[in-house]
Amino acid sequence: MTSRHYLIVDELHSEEESAHGSFEAAVQRLKELATIHWDEEPNRAPCTSWETCGRQYEIVEYEGEADSRSYLRTIPALEVSAKGVVWDSNLPPAHSA
Repeated sequence: MTSRHYLIVDELHSEEESAHGSFEAAVQRLKELATIHWDEEPNRAPCTSWETCGRQYEIVEYEGEADSRSYLRTIPALEVSAKGVVWDSNLPPAHSA
């Protein structure tokens, strides 16, 4: 059986935040990130304009192992910035994956 993997990626800065073995674990990590202030690590953007920037987290779903992964889908998830925290309205509930 082929296993699925879930990466949390900041789409704005092309940075991988963390890898998870389940969709539920990825959503749990996003919930943790949502509680961290926008200007504190790991939410502080790496760019020089970080004070007006933010993070735009997505869940990227893959199937297979690291050396032979197949991309399945990207799910917009969470934005963190000076304006606040915004969850994507289309993020499926953690229990439905």
